Amino acid sequence: MGSHFGNQQDSRQSHFKQANIRRKTMMKPFALSLLLIFTTTFTLAAQPLVTPEWVHNNREKSGVVILDLQDAKAYQRYHVPGAVNSSYGVWRHESVKKIPQIMTPPAKLEKLIGRLGIDNDTHVVLVTTGNGAGDMASASRVYWTFKALGHDQVSILEGGADQLCTEAGLPAPERSQPS
Repeated sequence: MGSHFGNQQDSRQSHFKQANIRRKTMMKPFALSLLLIFTTTFTLAAQPLVTPEWVHNNREKSGVVILDLQDAKAYQRYHVPGAVNSSYGVWRHESVKKIPQIMTPPAKLEKLIGRLGIDNDTHVVLVTTGNGAGDMASASRVYWTFKALGHDQVSILEGGADQLCTEAGLPAPERSQPS
């Protein structure tokens, strides 16, 4: 009787070992699949900030749009070569009662974005001059707008156009001095 119990216990242990091996074997592909899904998801979204070097190396590539947020006059004086202009003001919206709204209606934004040559597959790089907190606030606001619309391929040029000029050895744009 003792040996029968021992054989039964050995049989259970063998069964558990085999089940554990099957479970581990089945978990490896599952774990690998999860890893690939998460890795792919994280690599699809663009980095929030890109360097002047990145812009210099990628600005002429298909699928990349450099979006300059300066007003039209400033854009005419200076802009990153190849950049399209869309003044920050057009990204803002007021209600009928002239109350600033958090976001421009999506239909209006979609038309604006389409006119700029941007689609769902475009990596948009937002550029300001980089002269202060106001520039960063403008870029951040437009960045948030793209994200709110579900566009993940959006970045901000770190340091702005001025830093890009400095690092590329180009003359910085002239700025009018406050009086």
